[in-house]
Amino acid sequence: MAQTGRVRGNRVRTRRDGAGSKAADRTGPASPTSHDNARLTWVLLLAILLLGGALRASYLRELVHNPDFALPQIDPAYHDYWARGLATGDWTLPRNLSDWTDPEIRSQPYLRPPAYPFFLAGVYYLFGGSYLAARIVQMALGLVNGILAYLLGRRLFGSATGLIFAALMSCYGAFIYFEGELLEPVLLVTFGLALFYVLSLWSDRFTLGRGLVGGVLFGLFALVRANILLFAPILLGWSWWVARRRRDHRRLTPVALGFAAGIAVMIAPVTIRNWIVAKDFVLITSNIGISLYTGNHEGANGRYTIIPDLKELGAGDNWTCFDYPKMVRGVEKKLGRKVKHSEVSSYFVERAMQFIRTHPARALKLVAIKAALFWGPEEVGSNKVVELEKANSATLRHLPGFPLPLALASFGVLQFLFARRSRGERDEPPSSAAERQFEVSILLILFILTYFGSYLPFFVVGRYRMPVVPFLFLFGADGLYRVGRLFVSGRRAASLGGLAALVALYAIASIHLVPYQPNRAQWHLLRASCYRLADKPDWAMQECREAVAADPASEEGHRRLADLLYNKADYVGAAEHYAKAVELRADYMQARYNLASALRELQRYDEAVVHLRWIVDRHAALPEAHYLLGRTLKDAGDVDGAVEQYRRAIALQPAYYQAHNNLANILITQGKVDEAIEHYRRALEAKPDYTTARQNLDRALRSKGAAN
Repeated sequence: MAQTGRVRGNRVRTRRDGAGSKAADRTGPASPTSHDNARLTWVLLLAILLLGGALRASYLRELVHNPDFALPQIDPAYHDYWARGLATGDWTLPRNLSDWTDPEIRSQPYLRPPAYPFFLAGVYYLFGGSYLAARIVQMALGLVNGILAYLLGRRLFGSATGLIFAALMSCYGAFIYFEGELLEPVLLVTFGLALFYVLSLWSDRFTLGRGLVGGVLFGLFALVRANILLFAPILLGWSWWVARRRRDHRRLTPVALGFAAGIAVMIAPVTIRNWIVAKDFVLITSNIGISLYTGNHEGANGRYTIIPDLKELGAGDNWTCFDYPKMVRGVEKKLGRKVKHSEVSSYFVERAMQFIRTHPARALKLVAIKAALFWGPEEVGSNKVVELEKANSATLRHLPGFPLPLALASFGVLQFLFARRSRGERDEPPSSAAERQFEVSILLILFILTYFGSYLPFFVVGRYRMPVVPFLFLFGADGLYRVGRLFVSGRRAASLGGLAALVALYAIASIHLVPYQPNRAQWHLLRASCYRLADKPDWAMQECREAVAADPASEEGHRRLADLLYNKADYVGAAEHYAKAVELRADYMQARYNLASALRELQRYDEAVVHLRWIVDRHAALPEAHYLLGRTLKDAGDVDGAVEQYRRAIALQPAYYQAHNNLANILITQGKVDEAIEHYRRALEAKPDYTTARQNLDRALRSKGAAN
């Protein structure tokens, strides 16, 4: 107990720098040298931030010319739509989302965590919805992360380590890339750095205030990425361990209460909101089920993949958050009752668990694949092909990728453990700063492992690992500082040996344990979508041609190229590529339907009939297919077959005014004037401004009058 009192006394009387050496007494005069060192440190930090700012400015100059800069797609589109709705009150789907349906954000529990869309809404509100302003604000926040990195690094390991840490953070290409996307990684990095700075204060002294601030930051982190909640019990366990080491359990209760209160203050409003709007108890988001199923089904590969059986529920092949209401209604139809979003999540969880139970070996293999992808050298894409975005950037292509932070972290942790073991062998009593380093380092490692483990049941994409990268860099910065100190102290051989070990670790980190090939066809097709929305069909067509050149087996590439050719009245080219799409994916109805349309334009009616009969045989409830088959049979000379198909289309869709009109035209030729008049009238009931039917009706009435 006497020793414990002495340590506490030292904490009151002196402060210690991050490296563990005693600093001058707080009340004593500061030396000129310390002022000079502090000034130099801030000058170096400013230089680092200027370099980081220059890299961001360079990338931003490229980014504004990207086709999706103002036409975001998939998750960025969802965030953009959500944020603009919050900022303006206008929830109309914009042109770039016209192919999708209302995601029902206002009336349903949150599907995705709300913090980033609210952050983006604030930016839009302040800057008039500017896409450029959103990127500038996020890149400025990236520089703030450099400052936070310096402060955390200085507190744990000293100013030199803090500067190295800030440099790594400011110049890492993946951070710069994601700061240019309407995605959440930049907020995760900010909240992560701020949270662990506050948690490092816990290692010194537990207080209610520090617990409350830590809880607020933890809650904000959870509102950006909910799986951080799994870390809460581990954090409390770590706090108990630190309190036990300090023999000071009395202060653990206030910090735990403050922490719980801070989390509740942040998360409770979201939970209450979900209950109010949907009478559904959803803590933060309802997407855990579909995310789990995406990572655990017959076609899963450890990454985001197409789930074919989602089509039964009304979603498309490449489903997005905009499709989720369709999936909810599909589940309702399948279960035969109304369901809440929490129940839909449970439905998908059960589907995933059924796969895991029936395919345990496959499930374990998927876990291994996901682990390898999480720590792999590539940035696995989902919304965009990140590796190709970086490779085609004059700024980012020269910046190192994930092998750097992974190698540096391995190197730094080994250096840290070796140094601690050396002190133990020399029987040196650890300083309070060294104990803080050890305790917080343990917490950081626990966070990295917990966060990594939280994704193993789901699927892996590059942006999901961004929150752990800062702490990999932190360990790496400490390792680089230790090697540099060896070099400065004259131990050149030891420092060179350390650098050689770092190079070896980098080579190991660059190994592809799981094959991953960036999808060049997908990259071109995303660009094609944006050019099409921007009314640049020729550019879109060129991107589609690049896509099918990169992957001749891309059904989507052939189909979308055919769409563009069809719109330009190049029916020969359209039929060729639609036929290729059908060959690649024979069960895809839409490609066959479009192929039949192109063949009709080429007057190849018999071929068109074959494809349309295939469709109506398998999709008998599609009135459009029956209608087009009727038109094609009529053009091919099979009038009776056409009448039959028009009647089927009308039976399925009584207000199908074109089918009524076309059927009436045939009935006129067959002398069935009264029946024809009835169908013309039904066409006009369905569409009063249908001029063609009105003119046909007038002629039929005049013809009937003349006959009478």
